[in-house]
Amino acid sequence: MEAFYQFLLAAYDAMFKAAKDGAGLYVFHADSEGVNFRKAMADAGFKLAQCCVWVKQCFVMGRQDYHWQHEPVLYGWKPIGAAYGA
Repeated sequence: MEAFYQFLLAAYDAMFKAAKDGAGLYVFHADSEGVNFRKAMADAGFKLAQCCVWVKQCFVMGRQDYHWQHEPVLYGWKPIGAAYGA
């Protein structure tokens, strides 16, 4: 788990450095890793504002007992300057 968090943090750090001031960020992720995605996003310096939910029009076949029909989407921005669209 720690190795995956470090991987995410490195990716978010690179995005933060490359992003324009106020740039928005949407991150689709598996809910089972939500804590790692949220923590790495905040630790890299992004403002985590919302967790939206993408409701899919049909379920996705997988190897789990449950066929997921939604996916969490983290929304935030680089908090230097005004967020685009704000």
